[in-house]
Amino acid sequence: MVFKWGSKAYQYGFGKQYLANFNVLELFQYAPSQIIGNLALLLPLSILVAYLWPNQFSQARPNMILGGLTTLGIETLQLLMSFFYLGNRTFDVNDLILNIVGYLIGFGLYKVSKSIFKLSPDVFQIL
Repeated sequence: MVFKWGSKAYQYGFGKQYLANFNVLELFQYAPSQIIGNLALLLPLSILVAYLWPNQFSQARPNMILGGLTTLGIETLQLLMSFFYLGNRTFDVNDLILNIVGYLIGFGLYKVSKSIFKLSPDVFQIL
């Protein structure tokens, strides 16, 4: 523990460690902005990674593993920050689900755009 029990830090509600929302049905009670934000959080990452490293990440499995580890890292970091009184955040399973779905939507957009436009990683090179 960083602060002793009974110190002023506990009076302000910081440092409460939560593993929240294990009920997936609570997802339907989220505000639309929260759902859209979680979906959009990792969507660009999946597209960018697949375009920049097509040999490693143009297939679904490695891309899904990277997306899962990224969102797990974000949620774990939120839990650790809360533990050390650096914020009042929670580890939310519904956020994990929404982030992974957003990542997969981005990967689907990559596949569609690649088949339509036949883009290669060369489009990202600066002349």
